[in-house]
Amino acid sequence: MYLYKRTSNFYYLAYNDPVTNIIRRVSTGTKLKKEANAFMRSFTPVSTEPEIFPTAGAFFDEFIVHAQKNLKTQTLNIYKYAFNHFNVLFPNIAIRDVNAYHYDKYKSTRALTHALITVNIELRSLRAAFATAVRWHMIPHHPFLDCKLFRIPTTSPAFMSREQFRTLVRAADDLWFKQILFTTVMTGMRLAEVTLLTWNRVNLEKRLLYVHSSGMFNAKGDGKRIIPLNSTITSLLKHIRARNNSEYVFALPSTGKQPSVDFVSHKFHKTLLKTTLDRKLHFHSLRHTFASWLVQDGISLYEVQKLLGHSSSRVTEIYAHLLPETRHDTVEVVSLKR
Repeated sequence: MYLYKRTSNFYYLAYNDPVTNIIRRVSTGTKLKKEANAFMRSFTPVSTEPEIFPTAGAFFDEFIVHAQKNLKTQTLNIYKYAFNHFNVLFPNIAIRDVNAYHYDKYKSTRALTHALITVNIELRSLRAAFATAVRWHMIPHHPFLDCKLFRIPTTSPAFMSREQFRTLVRAADDLWFKQILFTTVMTGMRLAEVTLLTWNRVNLEKRLLYVHSSGMFNAKGDGKRIIPLNSTITSLLKHIRARNNSEYVFALPSTGKQPSVDFVSHKFHKTLLKTTLDRKLHFHSLRHTFASWLVQDGISLYEVQKLLGHSSSRVTEIYAHLLPETRHDTVEVVSLKR
């Protein structure tokens, strides 16, 4: 900043605009240098340019670039899907103008054409994204702080009986897919865990399987768990190992590479359609089946939680309805006779 005199003999102050860095000028209102210096000392530069706020869409683009390094592809796609629909409903809206109305509008509009569970997943993604916007100081507070999700009635997970599972396996065409079905229902692994399983995570001697995050996959919970293998799956994996030169346990015979999650999910659905089984079943139902069989056979929910890798016992409690008939031996322990 510096002072200078104009032809009117009034002192003017020159300063850099804090936003544009352009040199701007303001009159001190005095012809006396002493008073002009006092004005300069007390002057705080303020931009004459309006503060520019990014659009929600621009923030979403920046968020995706950041998230690509931290989220698995499936989760990233959920964010992209939610952002896409938000942009369609509210094109070019400034991020500072987003409020609870936009949340409720998104919620009600999406619920017209999609399952409430799906809408809740999208809403959680939007809430998480705007929490990041707050952390990045792009907005002063979270616009959806007091907004609610849809209340979803608790339903029992779909699972198969042993005979129904045999029916599904008989309908499967390819041997490698049958092997995936058996391994999943005997270990409770998630779809991505199965398709990306490599031999360096399998210890056939100790009958253990190691699941943890990698560059291609982020495991849920704490990111790590050890799955004990029963004799049936140990024998199956030894059989596969003797005939498999790929690094992937369930490599496609045609390519030697791992099958994609979408390919396996589609193949499950295609196989299901060949049977009379419930059409609501999906690949994740194999994991529910694993847990349900354990609970029905008297294994505690605590043990099931550890085997599934649930971070909270509340998640495992969806199988609690299968327990009542197995609890009689437990309550018999409580007795006045000793």
